[in-house]
Amino acid sequence: AGALAALAAQHDKSPDEVAVRDVQDELLNAKAYLMPYRDVLPDHPYFEAIQRIGATGILRGKGETIGWENVTRFFLDSTVNVEELQENLKDFNIILSSDNEELTYNEALKILNLFSSDQALGNQVSIPESNLNKAITRADFARLLDEFADPFHRFEVDYNGILKLTAKPRGR
Repeated sequence: AGALAALAAQHDKSPDEVAVRDVQDELLNAKAYLMPYRDVLPDHPYFEAIQRIGATGILRGKGETIGWENVTRFFLDSTVNVEELQENLKDFNIILSSDNEELTYNEALKILNLFSSDQALGNQVSIPESNLNKAITRADFARLLDEFADPFHRFEVDYNGILKLTAKPRGR
């Protein structure tokens, strides 16, 4: 609420005119969590990327009960489950076809291109050819997706969390 009020005052807007992603960016700049991932601390090098990609719903955390406590974890070093990703990408009108159970780096590059009108976007990513058919971790995919496709900033959400599929020009 404080970040929203400050942004509204800074830009001489009413709070309902401030973009949700602008508030979330302010929170991330302060190392606050958007997603309560227990296994991704603010000092992790991909903290902001994982928070942004988690907030888009492309890669979602998983709830667990540990003792009497409920926690949400991201599972940084796990591979990306293709079936789960296919379901999550439907929100963006992206159809991912793959017969693999785990997402490979090569397939990850194809997804980067699907988020962009620039069909050569994935070519900007430097991945050794020997790794292209290897499974990608959730942390690495979140970083690549955040850095090269930037769905967090390209697609707005309203205050109800509803995705607006009209992409904005890329840029932070």
